[in-house]
Amino acid sequence: MVSNIIRDDLVCQIETIIEEIHKESFQTDDDLLGWLDFYKEVDLPSIENVQLLNIGIFNGLSGILILFCAYYKINPNKYTFFRKKLLKTIYLLMLDEKEFTHGYAGNISYLYAISLYFNVFKDEESDLAIKNALNCDYKKLFLYKRLDIID
Repeated sequence: MVSNIIRDDLVCQIETIIEEIHKESFQTDDDLLGWLDFYKEVDLPSIENVQLLNIGIFNGLSGILILFCAYYKINPNKYTFFRKKLLKTIYLLMLDEKEFTHGYAGNISYLYAISLYFNVFKDEESDLAIKNALNCDYKKLFLYKRLDIID
């Protein structure tokens, strides 16, 4: 179990980040990608030790994924408030290989993790939808629509 002190510390730090994200309009991809710089300035030394998910912080993107999954596990009642912006932010970052150094193999695995963790897809649809979405821009748009993060 996560100790109450660590839990309270995580909630406080994560809520600060959520407040910053909620203030942003994220009108363009650059707005979303620019937020990664804000994340890099945040000190979350205890998040790896908490092991809320069985993946490490390999770069900013996986850190963002852990961050929000951690928040969801700690405080799920507030999660719905920022769900769409969260998914859009992470998804756009994942599709930019300059920001995600592990390339498309990593993209697929993280998209799969998100889809399962947040129940975006039914289990039997996850693999196919993610692989199709990464094949071309049209299918990336298909995944956006499936994620319900664009009109």
